[in-house]
Amino acid sequence: DLFCRGFAERLISDGIVQALHRDLLKAFKTDMGAAFTKQMETMAKDIDMTPAVNREWQKHRRTDAAQVDVQFHVLNAHTWTGLSPGDVPLPGVLRSPLEAFETHYLEAHKGRCLKWCLLVGEATVEAHLQSVHRITVSTPQLVLLLHIDSDPEGQSVGDLLQHSSMGREAFDVAIGPMLGATDEAATPPLLQGPAGRAVADLRPEDRLVVRAQFSSENRELSFVPRGTASRARGVKEDSNELSMSRSYQIEAAIVRVMKAERVLELQELIAEVVKQLRVLFLAQPADIKPCIDRLVQKDFISHDETRRDIYHYVG
Repeated sequence: DLFCRGFAERLISDGIVQALHRDLLKAFKTDMGAAFTKQMETMAKDIDMTPAVNREWQKHRRTDAAQVDVQFHVLNAHTWTGLSPGDVPLPGVLRSPLEAFETHYLEAHKGRCLKWCLLVGEATVEAHLQSVHRITVSTPQLVLLLHIDSDPEGQSVGDLLQHSSMGREAFDVAIGPMLGATDEAATPPLLQGPAGRAVADLRPEDRLVVRAQFSSENRELSFVPRGTASRARGVKEDSNELSMSRSYQIEAAIVRVMKAERVLELQELIAEVVKQLRVLFLAQPADIKPCIDRLVQKDFISHDETRRDIYHYVG
């Protein structure tokens, strides 16, 4: 379940099925059987259908009312079990295309129903600041940003919480990257709040405003929170369970690599495993080495007789 969830998040984030996704599915299907990949293959088919769904929608929408360009994913609820329907209070200019698409889609597909999962959506905004930037934000961030920008003096935290209908934890996750609470040091804060106050310490009366002097050499910027997709979906992950799931994935990748290469040095093996798993997560050498040791103990691979940093596939 955790493996499928990570795969689903990557597909939604990328918006397309990358060649690496297909290679990964093919490898897993060979090693673990069709039952293991059936759900993920259906997910990939849903994503593959996205361009056709949106082309059909573009033919029927009212072009004179199209103030924004909206793209939709239509995902099978029985397959995408990790997604939780959720709404956010979108302004009319954004709500209207959703309602029009829903009417169009249900007329074309009788007997179906649509439930919106807006918490996992993303938007790209053209921001005219010191210079023009294309800024990518999550849907909750978009709602907050539009409300803040509606007043030159910004908005108070209390008003933003009330307007967005967010809980405080979800608010902190959304607002944090835009206030500079991010690992991306090269990306300056988009918003300005009380000096020296952490996101979690913001008070209801504190005001947030778009930084008038915002400037960056990068014309395309992303403030989408990292590592928060599962929380946005209403999913509570146990860290031990997640660690165990990733260990299984790492071990499977090691076996695939060794089966193909037969003999590899340790650093070459680690590099290949990282490459195979990068579509799902960034595997760390410190996590890979214990998995290699376990596979040696299980007699899937073995040390070279003369050099312990060289491994052989046992088959």
